Amino acid sequence: MFSFLFGLAAGTVCVLNGESTRRLLVTVLAKAQDAAGATAREAVRWSARLSEEVQDVVAEARAAQEAEAQKSADPITPPPASASSATSQVH
Repeated sequence: MFSFLFGLAAGTVCVLNGESTRRLLVTVLAKAQDAAGATAREAVRWSARLSEEVQDVVAEARAAQEAEAQKSADPITPPPASASSATSQVH
């Protein structure tokens, strides 16, 4: 088992020390870095749009809640007293 791992490590070192392998790894890593940067920028844009949408929904809900509160807080005027109720009072 130890000899297998030692051989694997030696083979990996030989492959990674090759010039063409290094160029390939640098190219792959550079492209991966560019892709990660583009993904991060898109994620920031998406989260900003989502945040704006959530803020709009919250503002609409608050406006509806305030309108409902204002509607229920309006004073209710009692109906006018009728003439029959005024004459039925005992003096």
